[in-house]
Amino acid sequence: MELGNGHSRSKLAVQVGGRVAGKVAGDLVSGSWGAAAGWELSAGMIETMSHGDLTPDPRMSDADPIQITSSRVVFESRWTRLREDEIVRPSGYHGQYAVIEKPRAALVIPWDGERVHLVRQWRHPIARWSVEFPQGTVTAPVGATTPQDDPDPEQCARDELREELGVTAGGLRQLGSLAFAPGISNQFSDVWLATDLTFGKPELEPEEEGLLSPLPARPSEFLELLEDGEIVDAATIGAWTMFERSGALG
Repeated sequence: MELGNGHSRSKLAVQVGGRVAGKVAGDLVSGSWGAAAGWELSAGMIETMSHGDLTPDPRMSDADPIQITSSRVVFESRWTRLREDEIVRPSGYHGQYAVIEKPRAALVIPWDGERVHLVRQWRHPIARWSVEFPQGTVTAPVGATTPQDDPDPEQCARDELREELGVTAGGLRQLGSLAFAPGISNQFSDVWLATDLTFGKPELEPEEEGLLSPLPARPSEFLELLEDGEIVDAATIGAWTMFERSGALG
């Protein structure tokens, strides 16, 4: 397949969690599809993609390239706010962008030295059971996105452990942060590694009763669940990559 400027299709290799994942750049920018999507890729940008150079394009600064001309709240509840922005893109194109605002969250990887402790939880939006690491939102207001927005993000991690698994952790270390769905939401989640575990009785909230159960798994069993499609939660998969790179597995 030929790209718009005559370059042949090639794979852009990206190093992710110690593994190399290939993505065919030509499928994204070739022919009329790219034009229909409104993409304006310069020859230099395509050259970069074709040759696998991961250096950021110097024309892409950290400043927000989108101008918000007006904004309104379409829906708001205790946990969620739906905001609709009128925006102007760098190309001058005007449009609307819906943003789901949610409080910052905590995801915890409970590790006893042999197994991680997951939960099997019914997720109503996708109408199926989902195997995940324990996770939940902090006490910060809707739309809070930074750790400074919550008085004690570590306590949120400890609360989720106690509520969902009945676990207290002697050790708790933050591995990083993840954006849940950056194309539609501003929500971030802090990822914590919990060790030196003591097990008790879960303290499920009323809305969780009958919808959540513990599921311990050895690392090999976690990967089997992932390969079998039992684990589809993006935050859990991203957190596993952080866990692998943390050195906890030895």
